[in-house]
Amino acid sequence: MDPERTHLDLRVVDWVQTIAVQGSIDPAGHSLRARCSALDDLRFASSVESIAHIPIEVGLSRGPLTVGNGRPLEGGVGLFNYIRPEGGLRLNFVRSGGLRPPSAIACVIGLEPNFYNEVWAQVRSGAFSESSISLELAPVQSSGRGSLLIIGASFHFTHTRRQPPSPL
Repeated sequence: MDPERTHLDLRVVDWVQTIAVQGSIDPAGHSLRARCSALDDLRFASSVESIAHIPIEVGLSRGPLTVGNGRPLEGGVGLFNYIRPEGGLRLNFVRSGGLRPPSAIACVIGLEPNFYNEVWAQVRSGAFSESSISLELAPVQSSGRGSLLIIGASFHFTHTRRQPPSPL
């Protein structure tokens, strides 16, 4: 195994499916994202925070991700961005009453359309009892501070079978 790669397992707290029509709140179309927490207790070299205490949002894109002027993302299927409160991206933390958590992680993963459609269908059905996401991460070769490349992702949906009623 490559020593610069790491594996991260996420527990999905909840899924959010959005269908938006023209407007400024969300881009028109549909979107799918998961709010997660890390199952592992990794720490970033630049911080004393444990990843298990940082809110993680994973957005899914239908089709491969592109960067810059429409070029496809090379070497991976997504980006993993660690956002510290003292700088970086500005996020709107509506669900936390506008209070900014100490840090956040925002990921985006591009899925082939048939995989995206299957994840959408699983979430829409709600027939699963648990779900999780496994990520394989590697350093970004360009100068993207706080970012890692997602080189692989797996989505797990656990369907718990109900016990048949006991005979009387």
